[in-house]
Amino acid sequence: MASTFKYFAFASNMLKQRLLINNPSAVFNTVGKLQGHQLIFCNEYPGWHGGGANLAEKEGGEVWGVVWTMGSADRDSLDRQEKDYTPIQVPIITPDGATVDCRTYQLQGQYDVTKPTRHYKDIIVRGAKQNQLPQHYIQRLERVQCSDFYGHVPIYEQIINKLKS
Repeated sequence: MASTFKYFAFASNMLKQRLLINNPSAVFNTVGKLQGHQLIFCNEYPGWHGGGANLAEKEGGEVWGVVWTMGSADRDSLDRQEKDYTPIQVPIITPDGATVDCRTYQLQGQYDVTKPTRHYKDIIVRGAKQNQLPQHYIQRLERVQCSDFYGHVPIYEQIINKLKS
């Protein structure tokens, strides 16, 4: 039997069609939350032309996302996709109260908080809705303010085309 690991996606990789572009072994496991953190957007994420999602510690905060089961062979491709981030292990609390130890990614060191593009935010919100995250959290994501960038974002167009097919 092939070795697997659990991956906690809290941004664009919540959307199945996005994650499967580079990680074909990903299978939905559950949704869950990382306690003691908040979702922020920082630095300029080149592929999205705006702030990339990151986890910041915050007492009483929570970040919801999707737990995927992935084949170990996809760990390298996931690491390449998240090359600017550091892989970390986090305890994710599922809706039934269980804890799942997951790999996720966090930007370490100094960073500048900035706004995401509407393209990136759209994919994140679509992923939250697709996986039926709690309505209050979806509404929080929908209220995220975006940058003024309206240019061409190839990865966004690739994902939207996958959603249409």
